[in-house]
Amino acid sequence: MLRKVYPISNADPLNCKSAKDSQNLLAELDVLFRSGSTENLHQAARLLNVTETFLHKLAPEIAASLVQRGTAIRHCRRIQREEARFHDFWQSFQELRFEGIYPARVKVLERMRRRTGKGLGFREAARFHKRAFDLAETSPYPSASPTRTSRD
Repeated sequence: MLRKVYPISNADPLNCKSAKDSQNLLAELDVLFRSGSTENLHQAARLLNVTETFLHKLAPEIAASLVQRGTAIRHCRRIQREEARFHDFWQSFQELRFEGIYPARVKVLERMRRRTGKGLGFREAARFHKRAFDLAETSPYPSASPTRTSRD
C-alpha cells in the first residue's frame, strides 16, 4: 500500500498552525512568563492559542520553568488545604480536652464531622491525631521507644 505524500510547506519551521509567527509567540510567551500572569504551561498555551507541545519546542527553558512553577503552586495549595483540615481537627481535639473528654481519634473525627461536615481518611486522621498529641504535649504514644538492636 502506498503512502500519501504531502507537499512541504514553507510556513513556520515548527509546524504551528497559528496565525502568529514564532517570533511574535516567543515575545508574548516571554511577557506572560515575566509578568507571572500564568501559573503553568497549560494556561500559557491556552492564552496564546497554541499547544503545550509547541511551547516546549518554541522555548524549552521557559516551558520547563512554567511547568516547575505550576508544580510548586499545586504543592503549596495542597499544603494549605492540609493545614486547613488539621486546623479543623485541632479545634475539635481542643474542644474535647477542655470538656474533660479524652480526645480519642474517633471522637475527634465525630466532633469534626458534626462541626464542619468534613471527614478524614484513616491515615490522615491518624497522622493528625499524633500531631495533635505532640502539640498538646500529652502524648499517649511512647515518646522515646527503645530502638531494636541487631542480634550478634
